[in-house]
Amino acid sequence: MARKNESDLLARLTITVDRLGDREAPKLPAADVKEFRTVVGPFIAAAAKYAEALAVRDEALVKVGEADATLDVSIDDLADGMVGAKLGKRTSPFAGFSKYTPSALKELAYKTEVDEVQTLLAALAKKNPPAAVKALAAKVQKNAAAVQKLLDAVTTPETRYTKARAARDALAPGASKAYGRFKLRAKAALLDDPGAYEALFSGRSVVQAPVKKRGKGKTKKVEPQG
Repeated sequence: MARKNESDLLARLTITVDRLGDREAPKLPAADVKEFRTVVGPFIAAAAKYAEALAVRDEALVKVGEADATLDVSIDDLADGMVGAKLGKRTSPFAGFSKYTPSALKELAYKTEVDEVQTLLAALAKKNPPAAVKALAAKVQKNAAAVQKLLDAVTTPETRYTKARAARDALAPGASKAYGRFKLRAKAALLDDPGAYEALFSGRSVVQAPVKKRGKGKTKKVEPQG
């Protein structure tokens, strides 16, 4: 089941469970309500753990992205320094040292970029560049190491996120079936209570619904570590 479908299911289940707890909730067979809560409760709990794991994982990736941005700036500085020292041309500053141009290097996946930076710096060191270029290279080396350290730190949050998503996904089909079954039973039980069924299962009003914010920018791919 796709993430959007599971998010929609969670929203519907959460609304229904909340409304069942209201004082003015329609009267339904206790056995039906108990069965419904018993099945969907674990899914709602698993979805909460998934959301928490996702937030932690994403926060770790934001830190990687910020460190990568700093690395990218230092790569540009190194390119300018190499051109100034006559070690490269303005059109191809890294020619002979890397198969990538500065712009192409910065667009690589995080781990690949770090690895290719190491290749570039090793080739540059063999040419014994001027002190000014060595200083720029040392800054690139430091920034690349920072990205690698943060990438290593993503491993645990990524693992927890993957496990939490799997746990949520495993419970989703059962919760969906329980929701459909509960709706059928509730519709029959509320046949003589006009509007009660709609009040219990309708979505939240526009005023109640949270406003979705459009994300900004993009994140580069994180390749598997190890």
